[in-house]
Amino acid sequence: MKNITKYLNETIQHPTDLSREAVVVNNTLKHASEINQPNIEVEEGTEAIGNDYYNACRKIQTVKLPNSLKEIGDGAFGNCNKLTSINIPDNVTYIGEYAFERCDSLKSIKLPNGLKEINEGTFFLAFNLENVTLPTSIETIGQYAFAGCNNLKTIKLPSKLTEIAANTFEQSGLTDITIHKNIKTIGECAFVECPNLETVTFETDNVTIEADAFADCPKLKTVYVPNGSIPHYAEHFENTVEILHK
Repeated sequence: MKNITKYLNETIQHPTDLSREAVVVNNTLKHASEINQPNIEVEEGTEAIGNDYYNACRKIQTVKLPNSLKEIGDGAFGNCNKLTSINIPDNVTYIGEYAFERCDSLKSIKLPNGLKEINEGTFFLAFNLENVTLPTSIETIGQYAFAGCNNLKTIKLPSKLTEIAANTFEQSGLTDITIHKNIKTIGECAFVECPNLETVTFETDNVTIEADAFADCPKLKTVYVPNGSIPHYAEHFENTVEILHK
């Protein structure tokens, strides 16, 4: 598993040659050309943005994607630290791992209707991300998807989601979270070291909570649970946390 603190101290590895001509293969952008302008508009007809295509293009501020787009590859916009705005069309059904990793200036994003999976690390260390609109179609959220999103105060989990993966919200800025009745598993360290987390509400008494899921959350004082389920939850929280019937 990643250690966020250790990762912050590592040198970011990214492409150094961004002077290549863009290559289109089967309507997929393969290589980033030199990006000197802050505003990018991807040509209509493009169906996919390849892995790492715009990775570490540090001058990009806004991106307009075409309605023809279906896929965004792994790391496609990772380390674009000045990116503030990007639209993701509803035809997009796949967003790759770490696609928006370390997009430090991105504050808000709306994910497309029909997207079923948020992959591992999609918004990893996007420090300033404040608002994420998740479609009701989301069924899976991968490890580290929102880890290190320090300014993400709240998020509504889609009703089709059945599992919160390990480290999904590690060191995020969440102040409260509601675990709805369809969630069956909360993975190891899913909410570990969330410094502002104060309240957790469970709408189900049938959820498996793995080790350290809520460990080292210093402000966590209150957990609300369904009637009769206090013993089930008590073992998963520190003694300083009050567990109450909601």
